[in-house]
Amino acid sequence: MHLRLGLLFVGLALGGCIDTDSNTDLVTAGPPEIAQVRLFEEYQDTSGASETRKVFAFGNQPTATAEDEHVVTTAAANNQSLRVIMDQLLRGNRLEQVECRDVVALDANGNPTKFSDVTDDATPDDIAKCAVSDAALPESCIGANLTCICQIPPSSPLGGCNGVAFGAPVGVLDNNGDGAADITQLKPGAVSIACGPNNDIPVPVDPSMSYWNPSGDQLVPAKGGFDALGPAIVLVPYGGILPTNVNCGLQFDPSVVDDKNLGVCAIPGGRPADCTGRLADCPEFLAGCNPGDVSAVSWRVEPLTISCTVNNGDSGVPLAQPIFCNSNAPLFNSSVNNITFTAATGPAPDATIVLSTSSTIQISFTTPMTPLTMYTLTLPTSVEDSFQQGLPAPIVITFTTAAM
Repeated sequence: MHLRLGLLFVGLALGGCIDTDSNTDLVTAGPPEIAQVRLFEEYQDTSGASETRKVFAFGNQPTATAEDEHVVTTAAANNQSLRVIMDQLLRGNRLEQVECRDVVALDANGNPTKFSDVTDDATPDDIAKCAVSDAALPESCIGANLTCICQIPPSSPLGGCNGVAFGAPVGVLDNNGDGAADITQLKPGAVSIACGPNNDIPVPVDPSMSYWNPSGDQLVPAKGGFDALGPAIVLVPYGGILPTNVNCGLQFDPSVVDDKNLGVCAIPGGRPADCTGRLADCPEFLAGCNPGDVSAVSWRVEPLTISCTVNNGDSGVPLAQPIFCNSNAPLFNSSVNNITFTAATGPAPDATIVLSTSSTIQISFTTPMTPLTMYTLTLPTSVEDSFQQGLPAPIVITFTTAAM
């Protein structure tokens, strides 16, 4: 955590000090551009088995193969994380916050939070001044560019920060006493994921798992490989979950800028395939793009799929054994009520259909099914993932029970 805090200041302080002739391979001309986006993709191997791999879904890299970089139409809906690789440094304090010792402010939803912004001109010394003991805070945490100052007004129902008055220091969380913040997180709303035809499906990003890493460049190191390219923003949606069967992209808050106060943008395709040298030598990146426009970044998520312990055409199915159906993404709880279970002849036994886990449907029978009888289990398109994106087509499973 301390390293991340240090890197926050590196991203802030060194954003305007990169020599275009150095071996960092970073760009200083124009607005900050997204060079590549890496994410997890589901695919089928040569045997037809489903596998997962991390690929470049946007932008190219000279040493990558076609398997490593391509248009992604089946991004993983579960266990997902993204690495958004930039061509230059951003202001780190616009992307990350530090944790304070207690409640310090109200977040965008009006809920108390222990995380504090860092001012543009703050230095590690400014953090250290507010990381001293509680007793020393009033005399140490003074002046400009302070962090972890109570921002909850007396008019708030909280009436301040748990005993700390408005405008007074709460103190930076520094349990090991090294003068640096113990914990940082991605600033909520700084970078987000949005999906759907009109970006109308917001995907919550987990700030505690997401972060800004201003280290790295376009030179692939021996250790870390493509996932050490940088500078980069690592984005992890809550639970690693994306909505299924939709296009997704990125959104940056206008406050996220480089040292020239220019917003992030993306050219179509990101780093071009013919850019085989340094990014700083690529005409496309030197030409720049419209600050704030990252609409060129897009990928598609795999459709919702569900497989059951019985298959269409099965025979000899046990009369009382529950049926389980597993999905590739968490399901919207009430949507499983749309599943039907019918018999070819006569009434079907009462079936209880519930989610035993977020992605496992359990179908249990109050009374056993009838021997040598054909039944049909139907999962309609109204069975939905947790973002209420439905199955692309109904799943109809007809099977025959065992003799006994």
